[in-house]
Amino acid sequence: MFFDFHISNSEAVAEFVAVEAEKLIKEMNIEDVDSAALVANMTKWFKVYGGTGCEQVIFGADGKMDVSFVMEVQDEAAALDMLRGMEKDMAPFFKLYESMGIPMSMLFKENVREADGVKIHEFTMNMKIETMPPETREQMEQMGLENMTYEIAIADGLMYYSGPGGMEALMKRIKDPAVKGDPIKARSVYPSGGFYYFDLDMGDYMAFAALMMPDSPQTATMKQQMTALFQGVDPITSAGFKADNCVMWSVNIPGELIAKYGQMAMMMQMQKMQQQQMGAPQAMPDGIPQAVPAP
Repeated sequence: MFFDFHISNSEAVAEFVAVEAEKLIKEMNIEDVDSAALVANMTKWFKVYGGTGCEQVIFGADGKMDVSFVMEVQDEAAALDMLRGMEKDMAPFFKLYESMGIPMSMLFKENVREADGVKIHEFTMNMKIETMPPETREQMEQMGLENMTYEIAIADGLMYYSGPGGMEALMKRIKDPAVKGDPIKARSVYPSGGFYYFDLDMGDYMAFAALMMPDSPQTATMKQQMTALFQGVDPITSAGFKADNCVMWSVNIPGELIAKYGQMAMMMQMQKMQQQQMGAPQAMPDGIPQAVPAP
């Protein structure tokens, strides 16, 4: 996933997020959570950011996600103070997650190392997966979500965020004009002047999703199709535009992608029919095999 965006009024964004968060907490009837602290923290965080930002989320073939982003900050000192207070500020969020059965904790380490004269800090998010159901715990372990460590640096009005050991490469990509990346597809699908552009590579995403599925005779063919069928398909793209105090948000789904979904559904239906004709056991909704008489 690739994001490219611009925040022209962080104060307005912070106010909007605060109002919507309060509404959501009330509508979800979330109790025993400090909603005022949740809203106050989100407001404080948004006020630190300002200007252009970009982010990428890579779905790896090893089943793990790699996240990196760069964003302009209005005040470097305020941004560092925000990081220093994150452990305390995140307490209401952790309590909220714990109420949903996902206990978490966080550790921030300042000045862990340096890269090109820039001080690098470290965040570690620990998800206590031992309390989760076995299947969920296995997926979390495979995705590397039980113990997530990221590096953060603040320099030249920018905040950098990357996986362990990736900070040097990320800063080089931003600072060195000779380093060129592939342009985001959404910028060729939509006109210029948007405040937001987004790509989602469904080939990588579907291959990643297939890794999360349990191995069984029933899922083997689907996993194979999910991994191979969507490779090379144009990404889903999206963009947002503002004019005359109105916002337009658009999503474009390539026709080829829809056709691939239809193709996969047809192949799965044919496989099911072949199994029925051969008298193979079919899985009932509750997972108990049901004998199918041969024709």
